[in-house]
Amino acid sequence: MEPFTKSAIHHPPQWKAALLGFAMMFSVGTVYALSSLQVEIPSLVMVSLPWSYALFAAASLGISIGVKICPLCMDSLGTYNVAICGTCLWGMAVTSMSFFIVPLPSLTGILGSLLLGGIGVGLTYLATIVLIGQAFPNQPLARSAIGPSGFASGTGSWLAVWSHLQIRAGDANRLGGALRTGGLVFICIAATAFILAPSQGFRAPSPALSKDPKKTSARRFIRILLFFNALPGMAAFGSLLPIASFYGNKTTGEAPKLLPHLTVALAFGGFFASAISSRLGAKLTFVIMFCARGLLLLSTFYYPTMSLATVTLMVVFFAHGAGFSLIPGMVKAQQTSAWGFPYEYGEVLTAWGLAGVLSSMINAICISSSGDAAIVTFLYGLSTLAFGIFLYDKPEIGGAA
Repeated sequence: MEPFTKSAIHHPPQWKAALLGFAMMFSVGTVYALSSLQVEIPSLVMVSLPWSYALFAAASLGISIGVKICPLCMDSLGTYNVAICGTCLWGMAVTSMSFFIVPLPSLTGILGSLLLGGIGVGLTYLATIVLIGQAFPNQPLARSAIGPSGFASGTGSWLAVWSHLQIRAGDANRLGGALRTGGLVFICIAATAFILAPSQGFRAPSPALSKDPKKTSARRFIRILLFFNALPGMAAFGSLLPIASFYGNKTTGEAPKLLPHLTVALAFGGFFASAISSRLGAKLTFVIMFCARGLLLLSTFYYPTMSLATVTLMVVFFAHGAGFSLIPGMVKAQQTSAWGFPYEYGEVLTAWGLAGVLSSMINAICISSSGDAAIVTFLYGLSTLAFGIFLYDKPEIGGAA
């Protein structure tokens, strides 16, 4: 297979890559706000409460598919085009959900829309990471911050609008209208990105995944690392409103109104990840993040107060964003050529969606049966702390942001 030449890819202007990358991440980042539908869906499509957790599971499964096929799509269409198509696909999925709420209520239709939308999220995420890396090869802060800040802004904005609209269960027309409007906004963002995107030639095919046992083992370990790093965050994002309501009812009852503000911790994770890792090293940074989340989650289980739950959620969001900012550098550190990065990272990122599927299943079993979020807090705290201790005994994991 012929290697890449430098002319195979047109590097985009930095301002354009940053602006369009953030806008597209903002759009697909709203996937983390799907829990806003959990209260309404059971009554609107006549299903039991556990099925409401299937929405996030369907989107997460789509994410795994999207990041898996993204490198092949980029080889044929180019990085910008894939990111734009993924954003448009997510917008179409959000819009189509309104049809399956009114006039044709159907859980199957909603799940199908979210599966396709999740594929769009995966395509946009990986393609945007690649184009940002090309535009900012020597600026780790820009590379690490744009993704988490875009997701945090999208999630926080969606939750803030949802809280302002105060859509109640059974108000199908308002819910459908909100989804149509949101979906059209995302499609418009994709259309604007298409107009502003620089022209680009088709990429030459990327090298296949290395079969070297050492590299295969390293890839497997990084995938496991990403899975456990993503698991607490995906569990939280997949059931934000039920968890917030559980702890809010114990104290002020105002917890759901705090959620849009708490998502800023996700952006801070991206902003500070490189600085922290450069001082502590990748291994110690991850060990601290795992142990801090584990201890706080276990403390919240034993002392379920609103203030402690808020701090715990912010730390979970921070570590979630920081982990996703650091892992691409670890993947690149294993590469002898930069051109294989999309394939390697796409393979690793499949664990992201799998974490969302598993956490949704656990939440559906534990939370929906009793409305008590304490048991899942204990489970995620124990598993996260255990992995942090395991990671401490591993050799230096290396990598740079």
